[in-house]
Amino acid sequence: MQFILVRLYLCIPSTNPRVEKQQQFAKAQKATCKDVKYCFGVLGAQFGIVANPNKQWDHEVITNILMACVMLHAMIIRNE
Repeated sequence: MQFILVRLYLCIPSTNPRVEKQQQFAKAQKATCKDVKYCFGVLGAQFGIVANPNKQWDHEVITNILMACVMLHAMIIRNE
């Protein structure tokens, strides 16, 4: 569940950044959001369990599944 919350938190844009520091943060946040959405899209297409996790699973179980999918994806990419 934490990765879903992190995913949602990273993708919430700041409203009307005025100061240059806020504008830089908004720009970095937008880029990070794009990367996070891309990663979840790739993993979700390859592993259906990432796209549709069971909401009744424990936080630790979902985290372990997500980490296993990331490792499997890296192994698949390395062997191609």
